[in-house]
Amino acid sequence: TTNATPTSTTTVPPTTTRSTVATRTTTAAPTIITDTNLGYPASFGEGLIILQFRMELVFDERLTDRTSTQFIILAIKVTSQLNVFFSRVYPVIYRRCYVERFWNGSVGADVQLVFSSPSVMPSNETVVQDLKTGIAKLQVLLGVIPESINATREDVTTPAPTVTTSGSSEVAAPSSLLLLALIALYSTLSHSRSPRPHNP
Repeated sequence: TTNATPTSTTTVPPTTTRSTVATRTTTAAPTIITDTNLGYPASFGEGLIILQFRMELVFDERLTDRTSTQFIILAIKVTSQLNVFFSRVYPVIYRRCYVERFWNGSVGADVQLVFSSPSVMPSNETVVQDLKTGIAKLQVLLGVIPESINATREDVTTPAPTVTTSGSSEVAAPSSLLLLALIALYSTLSHSRSPRPHNP
């Protein structure tokens, strides 16, 4: 009698890396309701690099919900630090960042880095190295694991989004600023032209 040798099966978890170049396409311009402190996604004509990294944090399932307090607090922290850092590194071409999602592994993040044009974007390798340098110099304090950083250029064919902001913000849409300025000017002119009361 011969005893069969037992076999074992190993399950390999899926990776979360992206291809070198991808294309994003939608058929209609999305309406995004967000606090502008969190930014908004790249639209047609802008340059886009997806920055992916992991942070030394304990993952909370609520981070998968964009409306949760946990997501908003961490997204604001990530957005504010990356905006300050990359604005200094690329002062002319960098526009903003936008957190797409957080995922389990300690806490992974997919973040859009938005530039003024695809033709002026830095290379993927340059972005990765610049961020590693910023971490080493303590200019980015997010607990990012340097070896986990990955950057992927993506082409955008998405129409410009309609952004409805909530809460206070340092940045507003140009049309909103123009409307507020016109209202203030009209109010000032109306007040200055109002007839004074007649004293008998």
